[in-house]
Amino acid sequence: MKAALFAGGWEGHDPTRFSDWCADLLRAEGVAVDVHETLAPLAEPDGLADVDLIVPIWSSARSARRRPTSRAISPRAAPRSSR
Repeated sequence: MKAALFAGGWEGHDPTRFSDWCADLLRAEGVAVDVHETLAPLAEPDGLADVDLIVPIWSSARSARRRPTSRAISPRAAPRSSR
């Protein structure tokens, strides 16, 4: 079995420390682990064809294709209660 871990994002969340912990757990179970510190390999799916498990450990990621949606409903746009 092979796993690919994608670790990165905001360093305050300590993604590297978590990916190290996760990789150690998987390796202890006999899983081959590749740790990526960039999302670039996801743009080439053929390069991940032999991967059985993908583990995203990425905080505060932003897609170049979509606007951030952290406030899907702003307080001003929230529906009012009808009492």
